[in-house]
Amino acid sequence: MGFVAACMAACLAAGMGLAVGLERTMTPPSLSDSSDAGNLALGSEEFDDVRSLNVDVTASPAGGVAFPVSGRATFASCPADGVVRSGSREYGVDGTPLVSLHTDTPLYRDLAYGDKGDDVTALQNELAALGYGGSRSGVFDWATWDAWRRLYAANAGTATAAARVQQGAFSRALAVWLPAQTMSVSCAASLGSTVTGDSTDSLACVLSSCYRPVWREFSFRKSGRF
Repeated sequence: MGFVAACMAACLAAGMGLAVGLERTMTPPSLSDSSDAGNLALGSEEFDDVRSLNVDVTASPAGGVAFPVSGRATFASCPADGVVRSGSREYGVDGTPLVSLHTDTPLYRDLAYGDKGDDVTALQNELAALGYGGSRSGVFDWATWDAWRRLYAANAGTATAAARVQQGAFSRALAVWLPAQTMSVSCAASLGSTVTGDSTDSLACVLSSCYRPVWREFSFRKSGRF
């Protein structure tokens, strides 16, 4: 019994010593509080990540917006942003509203039931693009006429003005042809001014590109419209 008690006492003493040793283990220097307080200077460095890009820019030469008839401007409304859009109304001449209308083929003639051609197809495509539906047959039919009638009525302002669209016909005199769906213009033709057929109201700019017109004389064997 005395020997066993002595062994137990020795083990207990060793354990207490180990505990005291662990308790007194010193904190590593990397984790100790720093006693050196000071200021660090802040600096700046410019980083310029310059890269080269290839950009292709296509400028579209612009023509003026031509009036289809001669007379006095009885209505003139220049858009606030200076942009004329296909399917809108900016002018009226001698009391007749004129609808601005873009077609891929210029509107060079009046149309009636049964007429065919690139201008008919272009008119049908634009009426559909503006949301008026109609036909895509390539033939000026009732559906095409009705789509044109509804577009004109939406811009005419009054039922009397809308009645200028004759049954089964498209009159070029009621539309101002636009070479693009949107055009920037200076709207030089003011209320009360006199305009002539095929005269331009301003120097128009397509895709914000303006070009000063240069006149040249040419001789052609046949009369007509480009």
